[in-house]
Amino acid sequence: MFHRSRNRSHAQMVDSSQHQARKLRFIAAKSPWQLTQATPAEPNEFLHVAASDLKHYRQYLGREFSAVSIDCSQSLHADAIVALSGCVRAGGELILRLPEQDSPALTRFCDDAARFFPAASLTQVPQLLIVEPIPFVLTAEQHAALQSLQAAVTDESTAIVIQAPRGRGKSTLLGLWMAATHTPTQFILCAPSRKQASSVFRHLSRDATQAVKFVSPDQLLDHPAPMSAWLVIDEAASIPAHVLQQASQRFKRIVFASTTEGYESAGRGFVLRFLKQLPHLFAKVRHITLKQPVRWGENDPLEQWINHTFCLYAPAVLKPFEQPIGNDLSVCHTKYRHAHAAELTHQELDDVFQLLMAAHYQTSPNDLKILLDDPKQSLILQYEGATDSRGRLVGVCWLCSEGPVEQELHTPILAGTRRPAGALLPQLIAYALRIPEALKQPTIRIVRIAVRDSVRNLGLGSQLLKQVVHYYPDHLRGTSFGYSPELHKFWHANHYQPIRLGTHIDAASGLPSAVYIERTSIRNPQLAAQLHTAHCVLLLTLPFMPVMRFMQKTLQQCSDEFDLAASTDQINTADRQAATQAMQTSYQAFANGIIPYDFVHAIIAYGLHNGLFRGEAEDIAFVNQVNGYQDLAKAALALNFDGKKQLEQHLRTVCGRLHLEL
Repeated sequence: MFHRSRNRSHAQMVDSSQHQARKLRFIAAKSPWQLTQATPAEPNEFLHVAASDLKHYRQYLGREFSAVSIDCSQSLHADAIVALSGCVRAGGELILRLPEQDSPALTRFCDDAARFFPAASLTQVPQLLIVEPIPFVLTAEQHAALQSLQAAVTDESTAIVIQAPRGRGKSTLLGLWMAATHTPTQFILCAPSRKQASSVFRHLSRDATQAVKFVSPDQLLDHPAPMSAWLVIDEAASIPAHVLQQASQRFKRIVFASTTEGYESAGRGFVLRFLKQLPHLFAKVRHITLKQPVRWGENDPLEQWINHTFCLYAPAVLKPFEQPIGNDLSVCHTKYRHAHAAELTHQELDDVFQLLMAAHYQTSPNDLKILLDDPKQSLILQYEGATDSRGRLVGVCWLCSEGPVEQELHTPILAGTRRPAGALLPQLIAYALRIPEALKQPTIRIVRIAVRDSVRNLGLGSQLLKQVVHYYPDHLRGTSFGYSPELHKFWHANHYQPIRLGTHIDAASGLPSAVYIERTSIRNPQLAAQLHTAHCVLLLTLPFMPVMRFMQKTLQQCSDEFDLAASTDQINTADRQAATQAMQTSYQAFANGIIPYDFVHAIIAYGLHNGLFRGEAEDIAFVNQVNGYQDLAKAALALNFDGKKQLEQHLRTVCGRLHLEL
């Protein structure tokens, strides 16, 4: 939020062209300095983000300030630091209140800062000068991009992709283009919020503003799509992937503008997944790249520090090896190293993180902090040749050690009243699948696995998974990821089987999350039987899951991807009986108010489809009516309930009166 000061004398007006370099200031956690005490009465010039507001940092993107102060005293929020640094004008200041406790991430953070700023300047008291924006002049690069946009105005079935790091004038370019060509062309502008689109509107004339219709992401798919209209999406990587995908099927002419960094809400899925689909959706795909900064000067030290510290090198792709690796890279030529990120040199960690950024759509700057500071995280590094500077990194597997969970937490976890950090997989299995035995097991979760593009399909990913077994032979081994047929094929080939499919679509991937467990890693016979039962429940209820309808999957597609027909035929009588008992356990947990409706939606649909409910016909009809909606929010609106909570509570009561005879 903004803070005003009654005293304006602290502020001075300066010409930013004389102070192009932006500054970085570090404030100690217990320092008495506060922006609220020092800020002049220009709330639009100075931004303070409190520690409690860091998770809402995206609301400030697309705006400019003379100084941005971020309270990181409780925890370094790398995503917020990277994103909000782009809101600081030339000559302005980024002010960071640092945590009191030292950590490997903080050490890297400060050591790197000393490479780009004089050490004494980092701890100076912030000056809080009001700096004017650099006077707008269309650069040669922007002029060429504007000509490309204008040349495409009359194109049909066209997608234009504008990519650049922050501060390169993407939003300005969009505004200038629409201002110059709004008649008779109609534009529909979409951005995460209207406030974040302020840079676009700033360059529109009054007539052009009236010709541009702003539509929020949650309303875009319901908005009419005129054949002649251009859909312009600013900050496209912040829009959920499934919205982008469906909009591309409805609109014939679209401009996607986005940053190349990886801290947006949808991660880098925009670059790594969505852009690859465009040639299949549009007759023409044009790409525009902007490199020259316009919000600050060339070689700005703040931008250099951000890029170097958080591995945000543009373009975010791996440098090719000087000598290509051939297709004969075999197991005998690969070496492995198991290490914590804090044990790696700066360059080694850069190589690892660049590989993760290039290969995985959800990798963000916050992940670098987690890898460095959390002792439960570790890495298996895969090299061609030696495991030192003579070797070449070709693959990496990021692991998290979870469980066993303390005994006193078992009951509150099962009741849904506690979700302690650091045990995601055991908790999910225990709470969502009602398998408390999972809380007692040492568990290793595979967070990410990445292999260089140039050496994929050579079995290196499978070899990395064998190394996980080597280092953690007695652990329950599992993973969670955005489900796709390709990934299912990979994990299934490595003896991992699905036990749960998420109830919601992930914003980054446009896919539901899936949980897989390696069958051979389950040492506990009781847990092995329960997880096998969970797999059977998934197979039986998969056709009834609302996420499948949301993904517009047909029953045949579901069957093909999971080998559903063959798998369900192979479920013997004993397994079916165990599966029905597990379904009843989950159903009762919902009726008793322990788990949410989303967890039993497919089970209830399965029971309704097979006529397994016993009770009053009126109650069964009500459950059937609610189950027909994709989610409770829509059902509550249609059935005249005062919101989702009221409907869910009433549904629990009704389900408590019914018996599910599975």
